[in-house]
Amino acid sequence: MTKRAKSRLLGALVLVWLIVIVVRVVHEPEPQRAPLKFRSGETAAADSTRSDGGVPGLLAAQQARQWLGQYRFFGYLGQGGDQRAFLSKGNDIFIVRVGDSIEGRITVAAIDASSVRLRETSTSLETTLSLTKDSGSAF
Repeated sequence: MTKRAKSRLLGALVLVWLIVIVVRVVHEPEPQRAPLKFRSGETAAADSTRSDGGVPGLLAAQQARQWLGQYRFFGYLGQGGDQRAFLSKGNDIFIVRVGDSIEGRITVAAIDASSVRLRETSTSLETTLSLTKDSGSAF
């Protein structure tokens, strides 16, 4: 294959790709839109017609998952049978033992060297946090 034939083939392939891209962009469907249901100043529990079908328990479970999802497990200390976990939530740090309450809403159910299990008290929903290593740490 000559150099001229190779360049023509390359040009044809580039042209085909450009046509494919243009067709995809032109025929891209418009994203689906949904009306917002939240109104400024309204509390989440006040409206039972939300997407949870009006089931208060489902809304409470969703809120509990969000609450539990804010915590990170970043340290463990086991000393003479006493196990402690180091948890963070934003800029707050909590040093806890099994049975301790965090912010009056979360109970520490279990601690071991690689994970901690938290339980939200009003729904009894539990989550297990694995030990995380912060790669951006300066230490």
